[in-house]
Amino acid sequence: MALTLHRPMDDHAAGSAPRGSQSGRSGLGVRMVVVGSVVAAGALFAAACVLWARHGATVFFDIMSAGIAACL
Repeated sequence: MALTLHRPMDDHAAGSAPRGSQSGRSGLGVRMVVVGSVVAAGALFAAACVLWARHGATVFFDIMSAGIAACL
């Protein structure tokens, strides 16, 4: 005879939402922030590639160092 020590509990019986579901606008807001961050990072990377292709490595690094120095 086997003794059961753990009984699996149904997620719906506990009153919680199913795993992976988002409630309303909170999931949409998080998704918008993530998508916006990815788009901004992609735009910065594309701008860096354009500067590199147009001006070459030496001018690119000179422009980048001047921009960083201006920020500090």
